[in-house]
Amino acid sequence: MRIILTLVFTITLASCSISNKTIALAPTSLKLSINDTINLPSYASKYSEYDGVFLEIDESMEHNASDLMMGLNEWSFFYIRKVRYVILNPDNQRLSTFSVHVEANQVLKNAFMRTISPDGKITRFNMLHLKSEKNSDHSQTYRFVYPDVVKGTIVEEGYEIEYVNLLNNPPLQHNVALQYSMPVEKLTFRYAYPDWWEIRQKNISDTRKLKYTTQLDAKNRKRVLMYAARDIAAVHDEPFSPFFKELADYAAFMITKLNMGNINYKGASGWSEVANIYKNYAIDRTSFFSKLLANNVGRTTDKVVASCKTSEQKLDSIITYLQTQMDVGQGASDFDELLIKKKGNAYLITGLAQAMLLKARIDAKYLLIHSAQDGYFDKQYFSASEMYTPAVLAVINEKSYVVFPYIEFLPITYIPELYQGQEAIKITNQGYDGFYKVPDGVGSDNITEEAYQLNIAEDGAVEVEELKTLHGSEAYGVRRNMARMNNEERDQSLKKMMTYSDGHTTITSSSIENLSDHRKPLIIRLRYTIDNLVTVTPEEVIFQTGGLFSPTSRIKFKSDSKERKNPIRIFNDEAFIKKITIQYPQTWELASTMQDVQFQNNFGSISGNYAISKGTLKAEQSLRLIKTLQPKETVDDLWRVAGKSSRLQLPNLIFKVNN
Repeated sequence: MRIILTLVFTITLASCSISNKTIALAPTSLKLSINDTINLPSYASKYSEYDGVFLEIDESMEHNASDLMMGLNEWSFFYIRKVRYVILNPDNQRLSTFSVHVEANQVLKNAFMRTISPDGKITRFNMLHLKSEKNSDHSQTYRFVYPDVVKGTIVEEGYEIEYVNLLNNPPLQHNVALQYSMPVEKLTFRYAYPDWWEIRQKNISDTRKLKYTTQLDAKNRKRVLMYAARDIAAVHDEPFSPFFKELADYAAFMITKLNMGNINYKGASGWSEVANIYKNYAIDRTSFFSKLLANNVGRTTDKVVASCKTSEQKLDSIITYLQTQMDVGQGASDFDELLIKKKGNAYLITGLAQAMLLKARIDAKYLLIHSAQDGYFDKQYFSASEMYTPAVLAVINEKSYVVFPYIEFLPITYIPELYQGQEAIKITNQGYDGFYKVPDGVGSDNITEEAYQLNIAEDGAVEVEELKTLHGSEAYGVRRNMARMNNEERDQSLKKMMTYSDGHTTITSSSIENLSDHRKPLIIRLRYTIDNLVTVTPEEVIFQTGGLFSPTSRIKFKSDSKERKNPIRIFNDEAFIKKITIQYPQTWELASTMQDVQFQNNFGSISGNYAISKGTLKAEQSLRLIKTLQPKETVDDLWRVAGKSSRLQLPNLIFKVNN
């Protein structure tokens, strides 16, 4: 969702410099036989926690051009990727499948694949083996499933993509992964471009600096930016982690100046130039005739806020109207057309929101926000690829709201985690208006309430009534996911939301309330039976609680703190509240000790209160997490409030049977 910069044509004097293609796709020089395959036991031991390991990744990008440029076909751009990896888990379909996605402005020129079995047998494949699937956006996906994959199979594959229609969609900005979810033993990346062009590299951190080298190929008029590394650690996917690019190394760079005969381009020299691109496209996009006569924006605004008594109500009504009435996609070209077609891109919808808020006498400015998914924000890297998420900053009685009028179900008080605390630029009708630090989302209403009524029969059968009431970020996330599902997918999702992860469960009824009304809490009701969590003997009964008494039923943790790799980030203050009533035969007496709990640390606090009467156990538990960023070494403290080390955790209840 980005506005694409286009090249500017100017007339220049012709010269005669040609930058030739120097990189081609060819199978790597790997020569494997029965005598020199990898040491599989050694790899399986060293990388036991991974499904595979990259032995080598080799990526290249290359521009070829002439500064004479008498014809458009003289400019070409190629992307080449070659990978070699060993499979340690043959059940991982991603590793046992060749897959490449080719956009509408790209062509797959060539591909090769081969597998090397642990006994040294080499099997080769080529383009003819690929199956192509066309997508609705005119892109294509090519796939091939490798046969006879076993533990220790080595896969070697490569492909070459050529970009077409370069003037309509010029490849001037690039992001390249240099770290992955699997370890990499050797990685090489090169970027070749005409030596009379200029590029700029993005800093990826205040402290981390990538070590590039630059080579000059005078014969072919090429400058080659290179990066090489060995033994690159994997980036782990762990709960409560920062975003991937906040942890991983990656290369980001862009062309800042090029000339090819009568084609010239110069990148932005400041954020005001970036802002002006969006101002001209998305702000005040109403014709003079409409302003003078039709006034569609004004009439629509008046209608939407007619029943509102406060500015906050007007803000909520306008944003909700746009979120529910506008489809995001290619459609309108200005505000009037957008109000008629009810379809347009996010930039135009955001511009309309700003215009309607101003009409409602609410101070509103257009924002472009940097996303945490894009890693570190380099203020000197003047690129639309760094600031491309639109939003509106509305100020009412000195209180600021950052709202997203194109994201359905998103409350005006909640800011998604990937934008919280990030830099943004403000844009008004006059243009660039400086930087703005996006605040954190309101955390006071991020509450998950769960109520359970359990009835345990004498034969051990368990009937459960479960009521979940979701507020804030959790309600928003569930709404967004549910809205995209069909009935079957929704039923499966509800089953996954059941607290009981153990046991044989059968859902007898389920319902969702307020799914389309984000102003109200999302309510989920479940009824189900469980037939194998209770063990009944003549003397005692053991009830496996299956997560019922865990601090939260949403978060799953591993049990070994030594496995934690990432820092711990809790994005919002959150509260999880459980109310549990268990009814059981009056001939049973609870033998487990139930002690009230109060505890807190740097991550939050827990409390537990229990009341026991004949045939009934009532419990109230709460977990409150605090927005924080902590080093990985403190993960044991996190578990003491939210994990298996929490004193709220009760894996079993034991009853004595009185005959």
